[in-house]
Amino acid sequence: MTSSKPDLQMIRTIFEDDDILLGCIRTVSSRYYHLPKSAIGGFERSCEIHSRCWDWVKKEISKVIFEGSRPKAMLSVIESLLMLAEWMPRSIHASVDIPDQRHRGSDNQMSQPTRFISKQL
Repeated sequence: MTSSKPDLQMIRTIFEDDDILLGCIRTVSSRYYHLPKSAIGGFERSCEIHSRCWDWVKKEISKVIFEGSRPKAMLSVIESLLMLAEWMPRSIHASVDIPDQRHRGSDNQMSQPTRFISKQL
């Protein structure tokens, strides 16, 4: 993938077979890279992208670890876990406010944002 013309078949294979690894790369990169302030949504949108990617990656890895589901590529899961061990996207005990556009009331007002809080032992 270092040539000036990337192999489209290789890129397609990554999207199809290494979905967990690709999601993990996107999650880690979205934590450290934020959209410019001039972009629509800017920082808030970057945080939402990161949050949704992180939720998806946690769900997919949890299915493999706790439910015993077979991933498309086991090596992807191992690489993802190694990446997460080095660059944890967010503390599991973090308190995060995520306004969700789907929870608008009948008067088109936002309801209270979803709040995730985990008690620390």
